[in-house]
Amino acid sequence: MTMTGVPDLHNKKLHAENIMNDNDDLNYIKTLSILYVEDDDNIREQLRQFLARRSTTLYLAKNGEEGLKIFEKHRPDMVITDILMPIMDGLKMGEVIRTLCPKVPIIITTAFEEPRFFHRAIDLGVSQYVSKPVDLDILETALLECAHSIRADIALSEIQERTAELLLSQHIAKLSNWKLDFASEKIAWSEEFLHILEVNAANFGDNYSDFLAVVHPEDRERVQQIYYAHLQSDDAYDIEHRLLLADGRIKYVHERCQTERDNDGKPLQTLCVVQDITARKLFEVEMEQYHQHLEDLVVVRTSELEKAKNEAEAMNHAKSVFLANMNHELRTPLNAILGFAQLMDRDPLLCKTHRDELKIINRAGQHLLALINDVLEISRIEAGHTAIENSPFDLEDVLLATEEMIRTRAEAKGLNFKVERLGVLPHFVQGDAHHLRQVLLNLLGNAVKYTRHGSVTFRITPMNRGIHFEIMDTGLGITTVDAENIFHPFYQVETNRVKSEGSGLGLTISQNFVRLMGGEIIVSSAPNVGSTFEFTIQLPSVKSPVILSKILGHVIKLSAGQPHYRVMVAEDNPDNRLLLTLLLEDVGFDVCGVENGQQAVKVFQVWHPDFIWMDMEMPVMNGYEATPLIRASLPHGQIVKIVALTASVFKEERDAILATGCDDMLAKPFNEDQLFEIMRQQLSLKFDYATEVKGVALATENLLETVNFKLLSDDIRADLYHAAELLDVEAVLELVAKIKTHYPDHANVIEAWVAEFHFEKIQAAANINAEFE
Repeated sequence: MTMTGVPDLHNKKLHAENIMNDNDDLNYIKTLSILYVEDDDNIREQLRQFLARRSTTLYLAKNGEEGLKIFEKHRPDMVITDILMPIMDGLKMGEVIRTLCPKVPIIITTAFEEPRFFHRAIDLGVSQYVSKPVDLDILETALLECAHSIRADIALSEIQERTAELLLSQHIAKLSNWKLDFASEKIAWSEEFLHILEVNAANFGDNYSDFLAVVHPEDRERVQQIYYAHLQSDDAYDIEHRLLLADGRIKYVHERCQTERDNDGKPLQTLCVVQDITARKLFEVEMEQYHQHLEDLVVVRTSELEKAKNEAEAMNHAKSVFLANMNHELRTPLNAILGFAQLMDRDPLLCKTHRDELKIINRAGQHLLALINDVLEISRIEAGHTAIENSPFDLEDVLLATEEMIRTRAEAKGLNFKVERLGVLPHFVQGDAHHLRQVLLNLLGNAVKYTRHGSVTFRITPMNRGIHFEIMDTGLGITTVDAENIFHPFYQVETNRVKSEGSGLGLTISQNFVRLMGGEIIVSSAPNVGSTFEFTIQLPSVKSPVILSKILGHVIKLSAGQPHYRVMVAEDNPDNRLLLTLLLEDVGFDVCGVENGQQAVKVFQVWHPDFIWMDMEMPVMNGYEATPLIRASLPHGQIVKIVALTASVFKEERDAILATGCDDMLAKPFNEDQLFEIMRQQLSLKFDYATEVKGVALATENLLETVNFKLLSDDIRADLYHAAELLDVEAVLELVAKIKTHYPDHANVIEAWVAEFHFEKIQAAANINAEFE
């Protein structure tokens, strides 16, 4: 913090004039104190030199928290601040300052021209918005405008003080008066009234016509009418009017008159109290002019901010369009790469070497897909489109799947991967399983990536309606500076830059997800010692949902006894069209491929498919146009199942796609299991699966000899028997969850039987050497 001099507060009360020139304002600025907040050392030093030449009192701060402390202590007259800063940003600091001093001018300097910043600035009532790099002429203009505002506020305050004094003087001052005697028809004037007129008694008459003569001609008839009307009643009257002085000047007066009468009601005399209100009237005119000036300024500033906001929104829209197009261009060929890798992996004659090479292709493609998703996710976060979708899910399943993926990576590097559960965790919880899994995989993956020796520990601790997650490693660690910036977009610590891995967005995305879930990721670390990342989120326990995964392996073919199904593939990309055609024909579907929506409509009229895979982005006619045409105007159009194929991963687009008439949607690049599962649900299909549990085919007659169900307790077997007898899928799966940790083979076998609805096999296995009532 830097401070030079202490200003004389009395010097700041300079009288504001209607017209103020820049020299006056520059001199006036020197009497003001300025707080400048900027986290960039170079920028802060550059502007310090500029501001020090204009103000005798300058305070400097590196972030919003430090700036707020300085403001609370010294109450500077003006604040200049950056927006994005560590610890506390400029707009958050400004909100607190507004509660302390609502009228203090705030100037924003920032390089981020985004709508959310403009919206917050407008709501905050920011005086000026200066873009970086800062143009010193523009900043000086902003300072002059703020000086205008401060001087005007002081002037307004003085006006209000004078008005208050004037109101007080009405109660205590000796007011002027005149008295009309009806018997003599003469008026007696007080000395104060003659002072108001700036005349002496010798030069002024003594009757009512003399009084009317000094009333302003435009007010004369009104005053006379009101006075005569007053004489016809007993009520006093009040009136404000103008007086015209001998030299042509005008004064404003307030009159209050009362007439005394005899017993018969005949007027005896009128007493009138007169007060000079010229000063107040002039103040009111001045204030009205000043208010009009402020309103004009507000209109101008609002227009400028609105224009800037519109420009920023246009830029943001252009970015979104670009990302959407790039998303389509990248995911479409990636779909072909991953899809054909899956298709080739189905070939039973493929040798081990080629199968291993396919795995490399698939891993590389999945890595590329993860990078694309990271870039899209950060764009969604910046645009405020990311939302949490809470629903019941199997916490145990999420944790086990995460542990399994990370354990494989850790053991491949020779690391000790430990999982610690400190307490009893709820099995089923309410929350966002997808985003939680992403966060855990990112944090655990980073821990494995940056740990060369030692261990990675995953600790889960149940708390009051929440769960605390900790990821600890004995890795490279990070510095304090890196710990402060590690959650910023594209920021990478030195070790990461050397390896050139990742997009630098993982931690940014994870932090945003955790915040949306009501928590905050906290990091503690030391170089060459290790790091700990931890957060707590609310995951209330719920009753178990019905979870039935019927795909226990990849689809081999359509089960026997089903009709032949016709499937149309509307896809303009020939590679993706071929991929879908081969996948579908391989399991027994009749397939017809078309290149665009127009062809899809024509072929539909003659071929009548049972199912359509509809790409939404195609030339000539896209899926958004073709789908409603088929639905609304063609025979069989209401019956056929239509599922959209799209490169978009934005959930908010799902509603628009389904509104066209699609029954569901599948995002590219897709997994073949997802593709067949959607078709199974839409057409009520039955498939034959290549399903194995620990190398033992489920169809084997000797399965019970391989997996010994006698190892299960009598209570568990009894419950299994009765649940299977009642065909209660949910109850069976709850029992499976209980035994899965200690008896994974048994759990996998039972899950497979449930998927094929072989409840009789579950009863047989549970009934071995046991009798139940």
